[in-house]
Amino acid sequence: MNTNKKACMRRDAIRDMLQKQEVVTLQEFCQVLHASVATIRSDLTVLEKQGGLRRVRGGAVSTEGTPRNTVYASRVHLNEREKEQIARQAAELLQEDMTVVLDAGTTCARLAQEILNRGLRCTVITASWTAAEILSRSSDVTLQVTGGRLDREHNRLTGGFPAGLQADLYFLSPDGIAGDQATGSDPEESARKAATARACGQVVCLADPSKINRRGVLEICQPDVLVTCEGIRWLGRRQVENQN
Repeated sequence: MNTNKKACMRRDAIRDMLQKQEVVTLQEFCQVLHASVATIRSDLTVLEKQGGLRRVRGGAVSTEGTPRNTVYASRVHLNEREKEQIARQAAELLQEDMTVVLDAGTTCARLAQEILNRGLRCTVITASWTAAEILSRSSDVTLQVTGGRLDREHNRLTGGFPAGLQADLYFLSPDGIAGDQATGSDPEESARKAATARACGQVVCLADPSKINRRGVLEICQPDVLVTCEGIRWLGRRQVENQN
C-alpha cells in the first residue's frame, strides 16, 4: 500500500475516533493507530488545516458535529430528553436563598428553565446568555451575569467570574467525565471552570450520555456530586461530610 493511501486511511480513522470520543489524546491515537507521535502530529496538522478538528494541548477535539465543540445551536437538540431529566434531578439539590453558579452548557440552560418553572428564590451567577435570558423572567431570582466578550458560537460570555466569588453550588458542564474526574479541552475555559470550582462550596457535575466515560485532555476538578440520567451520585468528601 502506498504512503499516501495509508495516510488517508489513518486520517479517516482519526476523524472516526473524534466523532465517537469528542476529545482524544496523542497517546490514544498512537495506541489505536499504531503510529508514532510525530506521525500523528503531522496528521493532526493536516486535518486542522482542512477544518476537521482543532488541536489542543496533548491531543485534539473534533469540529465535525460533536456535541460539545460545535456551535451552541447545533448542540441544543442533542440528548434533549436526557438533559431535561438531568435538570429536574439537579433542581432537587437547590434550596431557597442559595447562591449558585450555572455554566454555559445546554444542560445548565435547561436547569435555568427548571428554576424558573419551580419559582425558586435564589441568586444565580452565570456566563450563559441563554440561562440569563430565561432567568430574567423570574422575580424570585437575583441574577448576576458575568462580564466579558460575548462568544456567539457558544452562547456565553468569556472571561473570569467576579473577584471574590462565593457560591453554595456550582453546576459544572464539562467536556467529559471519567473516573470521577471532570475534564475539558479549551485551556482558557477549563482554567476558568477550575477556579470557579475552588471558589464554590460544592461542585455538581451535569453529564448527559455523550459525556460519560469520556476524558478531555485538561483536568478541571473532581466534582462533589454527579448528576446523570441514572440519578444523583455523591462523589466528594465535602458532600459526604455535609450529609452527616
